[in-house]
Amino acid sequence: MTTVQQKKSMRPLLNEVRKARTLEQQQTLWTRIKELYSAASLMIDYLQKNWFDKEGRLEK
Repeated sequence: MTTVQQKKSMRPLLNEVRKARTLEQQQTLWTRIKELYSAASLMIDYLQKNWFDKEGRLEK
C-alpha cells in the first residue's frame, strides 16, 4: 500500500478521533489506528507529535 493509499484509508478513522467527545474515546480510537497501520510508523509519529498534547488529548 502506498503512502497516498494509507492516508486515504486512515482518513475516516482520523476523523472519528477528532469527533470523539472524551479522552477515553480518543485514546481507544488512536490505539486502534496504531494497531491497524503499524507499518505507517513515520506518519503515526508525525500525527502523535503534532495532533496530541502532553496528556494524550487531541488538540483541536
